[in-house]
Amino acid sequence: MPWMGETLSALFHRSSDQRWGLYANEILVRQNHAHLYNDIKKFFEDNQYYLSAICLDLLMDYKKNKKLKDGITPAFIHELRPIMNARVYLESGLIPWRYGEFGRAGMLFAAVLIHDLGEDFGLTKKDLKEKLNHKINEIQHLTYPDKKRLREAVDKAANIMEYMTFERKYTPEKAREIFTEKFGPLSDFSEEAFKNFILKELFEDESDRSSATITTDKKGKYVVSRYGGDWNRYITAMMQNPWAIMAKFFDRCEGLSTRVGVDAFDEMDNRDYLQDTRALFMHRNTKRDCQSRYPALARAFECIDATMGILHHSLDIYHIYTKPSEIGKRTFDPQNARPADFSKYRFSQRVNGLLPSGLDFISVMMSRIYAVVEHQTPPLCETSTAKERLEELSRHQFAYQMLQKGLDSLHKGSTQFFVLGTDMKVSFSMVVGAAYGTMRKAVPVLRRML
Repeated sequence: MPWMGETLSALFHRSSDQRWGLYANEILVRQNHAHLYNDIKKFFEDNQYYLSAICLDLLMDYKKNKKLKDGITPAFIHELRPIMNARVYLESGLIPWRYGEFGRAGMLFAAVLIHDLGEDFGLTKKDLKEKLNHKINEIQHLTYPDKKRLREAVDKAANIMEYMTFERKYTPEKAREIFTEKFGPLSDFSEEAFKNFILKELFEDESDRSSATITTDKKGKYVVSRYGGDWNRYITAMMQNPWAIMAKFFDRCEGLSTRVGVDAFDEMDNRDYLQDTRALFMHRNTKRDCQSRYPALARAFECIDATMGILHHSLDIYHIYTKPSEIGKRTFDPQNARPADFSKYRFSQRVNGLLPSGLDFISVMMSRIYAVVEHQTPPLCETSTAKERLEELSRHQFAYQMLQKGLDSLHKGSTQFFVLGTDMKVSFSMVVGAAYGTMRKAVPVLRRML
């Protein structure tokens, strides 16, 4: 089977642009979130991914009326965009429809949908099982054997959620509420009593309880970490299941792509997020370990890791070299410019080119960076194609030197592309124009410009 299958024209009706146009940028994704939900729901039902469907319902129970930290995007887009990316991987042949003992790819979709329920809402394995099994009981058309198999899948999904939950946080008020709900309003609540109780409530195995830690963060919340704050243990646990670790890759790409231009994330928040990304995926070469353990998914891990590399590098540049308030004021020293690895792009673009820009991780990040450069509010950026961005950037007089040198390096087969130039526009020309996406499309445009 070749790397890529069909271009998902059946999904998006690209010939008429009817479905494709619904998700052409972030504004349209927000406006058409109901269409996106219905598209995903129908996909699950058509393929009998019943577990994924009830996980989607459960996600909406918790996030339907919530917003992301930008204050305008429905919170469930954080899961739905990765779902569409995972679907492209599946329908293009990068992910098998079934993977041995780990079951159908529907478990990947379920993992993406429930991965934050533990961290964000404090759900335990027991809570998740109860809620999903209740939804199973409400499905009328399934036979008893079908429901039995689905309940077995719920047990596996609960384990995956636990693998993917790095920590849970409880305010003192929430801690007291949970404690009194369990032991009654007259119970003797104390911090020590809560800590002893919550460890037993969260972790069934004594080994998990003994290795978990409970601390108090700067906001006074109790932080319960299954892994004692150890990223290596966290990744090792997720790697026990291919769908869990693959879902984490998709989740991290979504997180990287949507941090630009959001006031709630200050410079330190983003630096910590980048550092965590390096610890999780780069320092220990998680991609290589996943490929070795799950060879049938080797190509998928290659593509998603390449996409993450582009996003990580772009966010790194955005915060190391810039501050939005100083755009146009700072200058660069070409001798100290940071290199970008172009060898990654040929892998990432095997799948990213099949998605409309509002659903593609790289397009989302680059449109936000471009909007910041133009002093716009990032989520309101309408520009959606690489060609339009490159043509706009070509009007800046300092871009020519940078683009010419970049094109020369590509012709020579170099895998590195350097930030060159003398003003902020040039640096972002590299990020928006070159790191944007498909060099197959960008190089002809560059040639015409030069």
